[in-house]
Amino acid sequence: GVLFAAPALGAARGALAAYARQAADGPDGDRAVVLARATAEVDAAGAVLRRVAGDCDLGLPDPAAATRNPLDCALAVDRLVDAVELLFRAAGSRALHTADPLQRFWRDVHCLAAHVALRVEPAARGHGAALLAHLTDLRKDGSR
Repeated sequence: GVLFAAPALGAARGALAAYARQAADGPDGDRAVVLARATAEVDAAGAVLRRVAGDCDLGLPDPAAATRNPLDCALAVDRLVDAVELLFRAAGSRALHTADPLQRFWRDVHCLAAHVALRVEPAARGHGAALLAHLTDLRKDGSR
Protein backbone atom coordinates (compact mmCIF):
# COMPACT_ATOMS: atom_id res chain seq x y z
CA GLY A 1 0.00 0.00 0.00
CA VAL A 2 2.87 2.40 0.60
CA LEU A 3 3.49 2.63 -3.15
CA PHE A 4 -0.05 3.92 -3.65
CA ALA A 5 -0.11 5.99 -0.46
CA ALA A 6 3.02 8.00 -1.31
CA PRO A 7 1.41 9.82 -4.27
CA ALA A 8 -1.60 10.59 -2.06
CA LEU A 9 0.78 12.18 0.45
CA GLY A 10 2.32 14.26 -2.34
CA ALA A 11 -1.11 15.35 -3.59
CA ALA A 12 -2.17 16.33 -0.06
CA ARG A 13 1.00 18.38 0.33
CA GLY A 14 0.25 20.04 -3.00
CA ALA A 15 -3.26 20.83 -1.79
CA LEU A 16 -1.82 22.40 1.35
CA ALA A 17 0.47 24.62 -0.72
CA ALA A 18 -2.35 25.62 -3.08
CA TYR A 19 -4.69 26.43 -0.22
CA ALA A 20 -1.99 28.41 1.61
CA ARG A 21 -1.37 30.52 -1.51
CA GLN A 22 -5.09 31.25 -1.81
CA ALA A 23 -5.49 31.89 1.92
CA ALA A 24 -2.72 34.47 1.82
CA ASP A 25 -4.78 36.50 -0.68
CA GLY A 26 -7.90 36.77 1.46
CA PRO A 27 -9.03 37.72 4.94
CA ASP A 28 -7.66 35.50 7.71
CA GLY A 29 -10.79 34.32 9.54
CA ASP A 30 -10.90 30.55 9.84
CA ARG A 31 -8.34 29.98 7.10
CA ALA A 32 -5.51 29.76 9.61
CA VAL A 33 -7.40 27.12 11.59
CA VAL A 34 -8.21 25.12 8.46
CA LEU A 35 -4.61 25.27 7.30
CA ALA A 36 -3.28 24.25 10.74
CA ARG A 37 -5.67 21.30 11.05
CA ALA A 38 -5.02 20.04 7.54
CA THR A 39 -1.26 20.43 7.97
CA ALA A 40 -1.35 18.42 11.21
CA GLU A 41 -3.35 15.65 9.51
CA VAL A 42 -0.98 15.50 6.54
CA ASP A 43 2.07 15.50 8.83
CA ALA A 44 0.60 12.67 10.94
CA ALA A 45 -0.15 10.60 7.85
CA GLY A 46 3.36 11.30 6.56
CA ALA A 47 4.89 10.06 9.82
CA VAL A 48 2.94 6.82 9.62
CA LEU A 49 3.93 6.30 5.99
CA ARG A 50 7.61 6.96 6.82
CA ARG A 51 7.47 4.24 9.48
CA VAL A 52 5.82 1.82 7.06
CA ALA A 53 8.43 2.60 4.39
CA GLY A 54 11.17 2.02 6.98
CA ASP A 55 9.68 -1.38 7.83
CA CYS A 56 9.59 -2.23 4.13
CA ASP A 57 13.20 -1.13 3.69
CA LEU A 58 14.18 -3.48 6.52
CA GLY A 59 12.31 -6.38 4.94
CA LEU A 60 9.52 -6.53 7.53
CA PRO A 61 11.58 -7.57 10.56
CA ASP A 62 8.41 -7.86 12.65
CA PRO A 63 5.89 -10.49 11.42
CA ALA A 64 3.03 -8.34 12.74
CA ALA A 65 4.14 -5.57 10.37
CA ALA A 66 3.06 -7.70 7.42
CA THR A 67 -0.58 -7.15 8.42
CA ARG A 68 -0.23 -3.86 10.31
CA ASN A 69 1.46 -1.93 7.50
CA PRO A 70 -1.34 -2.29 4.93
CA LEU A 71 -3.83 -1.11 7.54
CA ASP A 72 -1.62 1.82 8.50
CA CYS A 73 -1.30 2.84 4.84
CA ALA A 74 -5.07 2.71 4.37
CA LEU A 75 -5.69 4.71 7.55
CA ALA A 76 -3.03 7.27 6.59
CA VAL A 77 -4.69 7.78 3.21
CA ASP A 78 -8.06 8.19 4.94
CA ARG A 79 -6.48 11.02 6.95
CA LEU A 80 -5.11 12.54 3.75
CA VAL A 81 -8.55 12.43 2.13
CA ASP A 82 -10.02 14.12 5.20
CA ALA A 83 -7.34 16.84 5.13
CA VAL A 84 -7.81 17.58 1.43
CA GLU A 85 -11.58 17.50 1.87
CA LEU A 86 -11.27 20.10 4.63
CA LEU A 87 -9.18 22.35 2.38
CA PHE A 88 -11.45 21.86 -0.61
CA ARG A 89 -14.61 22.74 1.31
CA ALA A 90 -12.98 25.73 2.99
CA ALA A 91 -11.86 27.08 -0.40
CA GLY A 92 -15.46 27.43 -1.48
CA SER A 93 -16.99 27.05 -4.92
CA ARG A 94 -13.95 28.50 -6.68
CA ALA A 95 -12.15 25.23 -5.96
CA LEU A 96 -14.50 23.54 -8.44
CA HIS A 97 -13.06 25.43 -11.40
CA THR A 98 -10.69 23.43 -13.57
CA ALA A 99 -8.12 26.22 -13.31
CA ASP A 100 -7.95 25.79 -9.53
CA PRO A 101 -5.25 23.30 -8.48
CA LEU A 102 -7.28 22.18 -5.45
CA GLN A 103 -9.79 20.35 -7.63
CA ARG A 104 -7.00 18.30 -9.19
CA PHE A 105 -5.46 17.43 -5.81
CA TRP A 106 -8.91 16.56 -4.46
CA ARG A 107 -9.56 14.27 -7.43
CA ASP A 108 -6.10 12.64 -7.21
CA VAL A 109 -6.39 11.86 -3.50
CA HIS A 110 -9.89 10.42 -3.89
CA CYS A 111 -8.80 8.34 -6.89
CA LEU A 112 -5.83 6.89 -4.99
CA ALA A 113 -7.95 6.22 -1.91
CA ALA A 114 -10.29 4.11 -4.05
CA HIS A 115 -7.51 1.63 -4.87
CA VAL A 116 -8.05 -1.81 -3.40
CA ALA A 117 -4.64 -1.68 -1.69
CA LEU A 118 -5.82 1.31 0.36
CA ARG A 119 -9.21 0.06 1.53
CA VAL A 120 -9.45 0.10 5.33
CA GLU A 121 -11.90 -2.77 5.85
CA PRO A 122 -9.95 -5.56 4.12
CA ALA A 123 -6.71 -4.42 5.73
CA ALA A 124 -8.40 -4.23 9.14
CA ARG A 125 -9.82 -7.73 8.68
CA GLY A 126 -6.36 -9.09 7.91
CA HIS A 127 -4.64 -7.34 10.79
CA GLY A 128 -7.47 -8.08 13.20
CA ALA A 129 -7.31 -11.78 12.33
CA ALA A 130 -3.55 -11.75 12.95
CA LEU A 131 -4.04 -10.03 16.31
CA LEU A 132 -6.70 -12.54 17.36
CA ALA A 133 -4.51 -15.45 16.28
CA HIS A 134 -1.66 -14.01 18.33
CA LEU A 135 -3.91 -13.69 21.40
CA THR A 136 -5.10 -17.26 20.94
CA ASP A 137 -1.48 -18.43 20.83
CA LEU A 138 -0.68 -16.45 23.99
CA ARG A 139 -3.62 -18.06 25.81
CA LYS A 140 -2.53 -21.52 24.73
CA ASP A 141 1.03 -20.85 25.93
CA GLY A 142 -0.26 -19.40 29.20
CA SER A 143 -2.43 -22.39 29.98
CA ARG A 144 0.47 -24.85 29.99
